[in-house]
Amino acid sequence: MTASGFSVYDASAGSGKTYTLVKEYLKIILGHPSDDAFKAVLAITFTNKAAKEMKTRIVEALVSFVENNPENPSPLLVEVAKTLKKTPLSVKDKAYRVLRSLLHNYTAFEVSTIDTFTVKIIRTFANDLRLAQAFEIELDTDRLYQLAIDELLRDIGKDALMTDFLIEFVLQEIENDKNWDVSKQLFDVIKKLENENDQAHFAKLAEKTLPDFLKLIRLVSDKIKSSKTELKSKAQEALNLIEESGLVHSDFSRGSLPNYFLKIISNPSDITFTSVWQTEIETTSFYTKSQKEPIKSIIDDIRPKLIAYFNLTKQLVLSLRLCENIYKNIRPMAVLNKVNQHYKNLKAELQLVTLPEANSLIWEQVRNQPVPFIYERMGQRYKHFFIDEFQDTSQRQWQNLIPLLDHTLSNYDSQNQNGSVLLVGDAKQSIYRWRGGYPEQFIDLGNGKSPFPHSIPEKHALDTNYRSLFEIVDFNNRFFTHIASFLENEAYKNLYLNGNHQKSNGTDGGFVSIDFLTAKNETEREETYLPCILDRIREITNQGFQASDICILVRKRKYGTLIANHLIENGLQVISEENLLLSSNPETAFLVDWLKLLHQPKNSEVLLNLLEFWAFHRLGQDEDKHAFIASHLHFTGSELFQKLTNTTDLQTFERLKALSLYDCAEQLVSCFNLCKSPNAYVRFLLDEIHLFSIQNGSNLSEFLEWWEVKKEVLSLSASEAGNGIRIMTIHKSKGLEFPVVIYPYANLKYTENIDKQWIDLPDSVIQASLPDSIVQDSLTKGDGLGFETTRINFSQTFASDYPEFSDLLAERINKATLDNFNICYVAQTRAVEQLYILTDAKTNTEKTANTFSDLYISYLKEIGAWREDQSRYVFGKPGKTKSDKAQKEVCQDLWLNRNTQTQLVTIATKASRLWDSPQQEAIEKGNLLHLLLAEIHLIEDVPTAVEKAITEGWLDPKLKTEVLEKLQKVVLHPLLKVYFDSKVNVLNEQSLISANGELLRPDRIVINPENKVVLIDYKTGQKKPEYQAQIARYAQTLTEMGFKVEKSLLVYLGDEVEVV
Repeated sequence: MTASGFSVYDASAGSGKTYTLVKEYLKIILGHPSDDAFKAVLAITFTNKAAKEMKTRIVEALVSFVENNPENPSPLLVEVAKTLKKTPLSVKDKAYRVLRSLLHNYTAFEVSTIDTFTVKIIRTFANDLRLAQAFEIELDTDRLYQLAIDELLRDIGKDALMTDFLIEFVLQEIENDKNWDVSKQLFDVIKKLENENDQAHFAKLAEKTLPDFLKLIRLVSDKIKSSKTELKSKAQEALNLIEESGLVHSDFSRGSLPNYFLKIISNPSDITFTSVWQTEIETTSFYTKSQKEPIKSIIDDIRPKLIAYFNLTKQLVLSLRLCENIYKNIRPMAVLNKVNQHYKNLKAELQLVTLPEANSLIWEQVRNQPVPFIYERMGQRYKHFFIDEFQDTSQRQWQNLIPLLDHTLSNYDSQNQNGSVLLVGDAKQSIYRWRGGYPEQFIDLGNGKSPFPHSIPEKHALDTNYRSLFEIVDFNNRFFTHIASFLENEAYKNLYLNGNHQKSNGTDGGFVSIDFLTAKNETEREETYLPCILDRIREITNQGFQASDICILVRKRKYGTLIANHLIENGLQVISEENLLLSSNPETAFLVDWLKLLHQPKNSEVLLNLLEFWAFHRLGQDEDKHAFIASHLHFTGSELFQKLTNTTDLQTFERLKALSLYDCAEQLVSCFNLCKSPNAYVRFLLDEIHLFSIQNGSNLSEFLEWWEVKKEVLSLSASEAGNGIRIMTIHKSKGLEFPVVIYPYANLKYTENIDKQWIDLPDSVIQASLPDSIVQDSLTKGDGLGFETTRINFSQTFASDYPEFSDLLAERINKATLDNFNICYVAQTRAVEQLYILTDAKTNTEKTANTFSDLYISYLKEIGAWREDQSRYVFGKPGKTKSDKAQKEVCQDLWLNRNTQTQLVTIATKASRLWDSPQQEAIEKGNLLHLLLAEIHLIEDVPTAVEKAITEGWLDPKLKTEVLEKLQKVVLHPLLKVYFDSKVNVLNEQSLISANGELLRPDRIVINPENKVVLIDYKTGQKKPEYQAQIARYAQTLTEMGFKVEKSLLVYLGDEVEVV
């Protein structure tokens, strides 16, 4: 850390960001006199996955320090010891004490997401923030928005005005090639407006009703009509002047000026002002050099009046165009505002606080206080802060953190040491502006601007790329440095000029390929890109790469779908975002349809879905599927259930309704044998049903509503879905790496994505553009409407005609350009060994670059490689550089459906196993340890398992320390600790069925990266021969399932841990 305690790390792609965070964290907790300094450290990340990874890496580092041979210490241990000016042996001893303390106080080990931190503040200071006593934090805003939309749709047909507005909204969305489903349309749009900026504008419309919006519509409509009338009148006056002067239209250069006035009369909305004669109206000649007298003199005489008519009509056209723009957006804005009002009412009714609202509540408290009271207590606890992925922090989140961090940096502890703040990020990887990310904050900090009056940030650059091979690092360095010149904003330009000088990690090799494909439109693009992608995949696999080594990154999901379909048609296995969705799996859809039929027994559409699944997934090839469906369409739900499950009891189906939601779902899985082969989708759905039941109860109707909202987002991770070529959006790929990346459709205009814009009413910009507008005539002259803001369609084409919008337009273009450059940067820095870029051959005739294709061409020209007749360029040599990791054998997954009717797992069952003796005696015998070990997968799970046992009531808090010590003897045992490492997969108490039908349940099955199995079974009391026979049966069953059993260990849990 720096003398001021404020450090900023600029971490470009692949530069070891997490390693640096862990190293700096270790320096603080190992360099402090106390063994529990971690209690004063708060590390904030942006995803649960990142938080878990950082926590794991810290614990693993401490464990590795403890296990390190002082004579041959690890590089990290050496680096930390050197910085702390200590010997590796003393750091090893300190690490042991810190690790022991951390495991005993795991809940004080705080590495969490920023959202989790926000929730903690809200819960801690609920009374101070004047929240209702029974308030709940709502993380699932999607569900709330869907409920709000449902409320709105209930008014269709009842509220004529609402119905009219909705119809107009739907028609506009369809016109823009959007979905016909009004509910989905509303959801997609309202989700985009969830950020801080949009909510601030919605707050100004909070009290507006639909009649208010209707009045606004009428006022703007009247203004449009009057503008058109006045326009035509003035244009006709200009034409009359020309005619009365004895002139004809051909007397003017190209007839441009008279034709302009004629077009105003016929269609003023289509007028443009891009011609040279229009932009230079004051100096341009209205006639050609060959024009004769007296025509020239007559035109010169009336020239001032013609210019006046042009300027007046231009102002009126711009006024009209802006009014029409506002008019198109009033109804959609009214609909969205109504949804937003329903959303807020629901939150109030259910006493819910969402995360955006929580941030606003905190902001209201901190913005006007020098030392906000809600941070006084927290500032006394936390002395050191780490913030990861800072470029994704929103303005509100950062503003909320500043007072707390300032308090830390400005105050000194008993040892006269101030706190520290470490921020890590990379503005080039900021691709979430639409979600509130604001990279400009990180850019400002990198330029030395500090929000803390007494602390200037010390900047550090992590300048080595440990991910990619040399050719990829070199290409990206050169390419992104070159295109920096295309960024107009100086701060953005310097970001790319100075931020792309990464060193390679010393590993030579790597390969980059750029294909320029000829395509003038989407149809041609499909015909050229898809075959080229297939050719490149064949080229890659011929070099020895596996399908699972390849990831195809796309900007838009529609391209991913096109590619996936093409590859599947050509016999390739694909893992895409679409086929990772739970809803895409036939078995999960079948399970949900049965739940729907339980809820709506007469739903014929659901019945048909069930019959189609059975016909096409369960009937034999020779059976007539259509006849099966036709013959069962009249069945009731009970009759169909009886038929398909071969049960004789018609009441079995009805009895499902009496079960809890989760038990009902699990019983359906069992009845229809939906996991006769391992099915990760069904498992995941059952997990989600279980989680829903815990959080929301077992109401089937509410679950089905939740499912309709979540079915488009609930998906497996790619690792759970098996092997195949990955296809994902660039946004989903952030933070990941792949041996080979294919980046097709790298051809978009980099100034795109300018969409809607809020503008204030009244506003000097609007008033200047609309001298007689609705804003001045109506809204500001006491009519009582009082609209302060509205949305408009905002594009470069539209805004460029308005000088008043020039600054706003420039800002929007600059931000859109940076965001698109960043997306390109993220895509091109995911590859480890090979990168394939597919872009358009240059077809635009514009002189200035505006597409990524232009940028690639510009770079190739810069290095002297461009040839007009060449369509492919390569850097480096193709070929597989890195060796494969040991290939995993394909083994049968472990799965056992439990019988819901007979096996009920509750907390009480755990407690009942201890009823035969006092808890202290149970500890002696190992029974309690046995139960706790069933909850432990990794070393860091120990504190969590103990806390859970205390919370659930089957462990006396007084025994916490003793139990922790005994568990540590197990997980840190020299012969066992490797089996509690994060590098292995663990199955605790997983049921097996042997070939002869015997039910077996080993305590712990450990599967290492080579797919070899180690069996561990915990025992208490005296050693018995039957224990060896029992574990031998476990090993034999696993061997028959295709696993290679490497070891079988019996662990005796007594005063000391003995491994046999």
